[in-house]
Amino acid sequence: TYSFTSPVFADRLRIPADSELKRTVELVNPLGEALSVMRTVLTHSMLEVLAYNAAHFNKSASLFEIAKTYHPKSLPLTELPEEKEKLVIGMYGADADYFALKGVLDGLFRALRVEPRYTRSSLAFLHPGRGADIEVKGSVIGYAGEIHPDVASEYGADVRLYAAELDLDALAKLCTAGARFKEFSKYPPVERDLAVVVSDDVQAGDMIAAVKEAGIADMTDAEVFDVYRGAQVGEGMKSIAMNFSFASPVRTLTDDEIASEMAKILALLEEKFDAKIRA
Repeated sequence: TYSFTSPVFADRLRIPADSELKRTVELVNPLGEALSVMRTVLTHSMLEVLAYNAAHFNKSASLFEIAKTYHPKSLPLTELPEEKEKLVIGMYGADADYFALKGVLDGLFRALRVEPRYTRSSLAFLHPGRGADIEVKGSVIGYAGEIHPDVASEYGADVRLYAAELDLDALAKLCTAGARFKEFSKYPPVERDLAVVVSDDVQAGDMIAAVKEAGIADMTDAEVFDVYRGAQVGEGMKSIAMNFSFASPVRTLTDDEIASEMAKILALLEEKFDAKIRA
């Protein structure tokens, strides 16, 4: 897509008036109003492409682009703007949802050997509760989620749109870890599930991060596989179901050992998040 765009992109994405993303480089001799400023985000261009495909009867699409955005150091311009290398991913269709989008991002992060953290986003163009800011080592390097239906409608789309945008320059500076290998366990892994009820404002990602940072013996993985809200758990509450994997490189773990570690996990969740085991 073009690096030039229309100044209406900021209004379509509901970017606040005081946001740095609304400060744009204006072209002296543009081809037209629709190509009169240098873009500061890629998401706008991606949404235009997704909406175009949906309007032309393509039932699904999964697309990406790597391109630069342009950010003036001062206005009026006295020097060349800062250029940032960005990645944007967009999708829609029967197989597209927040978790499909997150899965693509997680594959990228695994390849780069970085641990992302997803926290609830307040960006106005993302659906509330279905969008996340993405942090790596404490720095926000992007966002991902479902586009707010009112914003999708602004682009002429009558399907759910999903998009993510990452600052590749910022991400590259954080990719400092080399590859580390450890021997696969020769002994069978053990998996345990745990469902707890917490307040609706507790983020599942925070719970998983706390468990991973707790140094649980022989735990090899932890993930959320279900979130439930409804009458069975009460108003303002939700049930989060998690799966934990354990394996030792030297022997088969016993049921008592696994039970002891699961008790530690439950105690941690109770202490930090006021979690109650779901009956």
